[in-house]
Amino acid sequence: MRRCPLQLLVLALGVVACRAYSGGAPAVACGDMTPGHGVPAQSSTLPYRVVVSDVAIAPGDRVTVTISREHQMPFKGFFVQARRASGTDSLPALGSFTAVPEYKLTSCGEYSDNGISHRDSADKHSVSVEWVAPADLAEDVVFRVTLVQSRTIFWVGHDSARLRLKRDDDGSSQPGGDEPPQPGGDEPPQPGGEGR
Repeated sequence: MRRCPLQLLVLALGVVACRAYSGGAPAVACGDMTPGHGVPAQSSTLPYRVVVSDVAIAPGDRVTVTISREHQMPFKGFFVQARRASGTDSLPALGSFTAVPEYKLTSCGEYSDNGISHRDSADKHSVSVEWVAPADLAEDVVFRVTLVQSRTIFWVGHDSARLRLKRDDDGSSQPGGDEPPQPGGDEPPQPGGEGR
């Protein structure tokens, strides 16, 4: 039985595409973070939990981003980037992720290691990745997440809670800036005096 060359080409490309994505997100997915699975993404709210280990960060700080399944099916793939909170669709992705053997780093654009994804398609119940804020971080960020439950069920570009930039004007970039205020610490200055 003779096969049409076009059918063989389509079959070969399909095999290559499946292998590429089961081994993590390629750099071509950096912009829209969409897997090349040939079916549309889910339009529902992401049913998995994305937790950031802190609420505020200074340039050069590290935070952990954890994705967990809660009561959902395990997931097979993920792709995470940090984006500006004021313009989450804009590139480049910010900062860098710390290399670990079980995950794949992706360099999106001119910056290195600013995306991280799965290295294999084994079931995952939870993943934790460490992100390092860039030295010139000047605004709040969110973590944009794509999550793959199966080849035909996946969610694209869902944002974490906002990670606030610690600013000098609110005292949060000073040592201990995230500690709760001490009694009397929020008192306004007294008229005609220094306040304390």
